[in-house]
Amino acid sequence: MFFQNDNQKQLFTKLKDLLTTYYGQKHVNIQKDNDGVEISFRMIRGSADIQIFPYSFRKTESMVTLLAILTFQTPYSPELADWIVKINPKITFGGFGFVEYKEKPGIGNVVLYYDMLGKTLTSDELYNALDNASWLADKWDDYIVEHFGGLTNQMSYEQMQKEKQQNPPQQEKENWE
Repeated sequence: MFFQNDNQKQLFTKLKDLLTTYYGQKHVNIQKDNDGVEISFRMIRGSADIQIFPYSFRKTESMVTLLAILTFQTPYSPELADWIVKINPKITFGGFGFVEYKEKPGIGNVVLYYDMLGKTLTSDELYNALDNASWLADKWDDYIVEHFGGLTNQMSYEQMQKEKQQNPPQQEKENWE
């Protein structure tokens, strides 16, 4: 069971209403778990892939984590870590981080984390967080790729499209025997 308390479930419903009302159903992708239960949200805003997770906090409370993926397949380096440490104090809300791929040590995504209390979350707070995340992604994604490597969201999408064209799915031939 994904929802660990009533506040978390109520927060999910509140987020769903706010996001689909403000951005429209077609711009908000509702993510489901393996059992088909709706658990989180995903949006593309500007150049950022933004994911929104409601979660349980202190047994009876709830939180929202907004995670904006700025770059994909970025190699970890001391220079990248140093840049993140230096830039984070300049960000009013949230902060950058590096999420390493389990299957590819030393490679990962540069992300922006932003946490908000669920009980007191207002529509203005949510919209400002989304706008801030997309603005920061647009401002920094190209810089990160240029200085540290990896792919922006757009570059990653274009690469996937190119791979699909070069390797179209094979259709199975029917066996008439």
